Amino acid sequence: MPNNRFSFSLPTGLKVTLTAAIYGKLSSKSRSPADAVLQSRSDQAPTRNGKRVDNTTTISVHVVEETEQEVPQPTYSPEEDPEENTAKLTSLGIKVRDFAPSSASSSSSTPPVVELFNHHIAIAEYELRMRETPRVSPISGKMLYRLVNMGCITREEARKRWHRMDWDSLRSYEAMGKPYPYRTIQSLSVPTTRKERERIMEEWGHYVVFYDHVRAKSCKAESKAVKAREARQMAYLEVEKANREAFGVDLAVCPSVGVSRERCIGPSLRRKRPTMDGNNKPEVVIHCDSAASQPASIPNQQCSLSLQRIEGRQ
Repeated sequence: MPNNRFSFSLPTGLKVTLTAAIYGKLSSKSRSPADAVLQSRSDQAPTRNGKRVDNTTTISVHVVEETEQEVPQPTYSPEEDPEENTAKLTSLGIKVRDFAPSSASSSSSTPPVVELFNHHIAIAEYELRMRETPRVSPISGKMLYRLVNMGCITREEARKRWHRMDWDSLRSYEAMGKPYPYRTIQSLSVPTTRKERERIMEEWGHYVVFYDHVRAKSCKAESKAVKAREARQMAYLEVEKANREAFGVDLAVCPSVGVSRERCIGPSLRRKRPTMDGNNKPEVVIHCDSAASQPASIPNQQCSLSLQRIEGRQ
């Protein structure tokens, strides 16, 4: 908006120069000092309701219509070719670096972190597994590979003492490709005699037994939770079946093959579980096609049996 500059003189003889950025009227009221000495009413300013009216100076700020100005349009320059920019910068002596990964590099080329391997614990676990009667727990293929690679186990010993599941475990690990890198603890020696192995087993055997005890306890708790969950599910199915039979719902709709008609309860199981008295547990009747009873779940067979000696003592 354009500025308007104007000046005016007040009755007191003062000249005022102002610059206005808006349009309108400027009014200034003032009282002359000579009005106090004038006695004749003809020389005085007009009155309204017996009151003196001050001298008023009004100035109009001329309104000038603004001319429409064209809004500058943004200019878009075409993008330059990165290769041309690189060549131009190189010609000027500027070093250009591309931080994007090259096509040849990949995440698989990054070497994995080296694992710290305690071969004394591995030897103690190896001896405990070999003394299991019967053998049910295969030794880790990674552990066998490292013990053989270090010279703790010879090929002759492997042919004499290893079980078939140990060989399968080692072949499975070798079939995975390049073995995982590891490094041993420098302060621990590599046993070469049977006496040294016995000493290592006495020193580290409790660690392996404790770990087996924790793992077996975890497997037992997991198996117990699975059985409890299956029992609750069967109780719910039996109650739902009884409710559907009471309402006369057709039970001919069987879900999948392998489920007997007696256990078929139809496609809809979205009904809320009915509330039952906590003191009276519902009877669970499991209908099977065969007379032989079948376990609801097979317990985990991966748990070690190295605790047999401790349990036998207790």
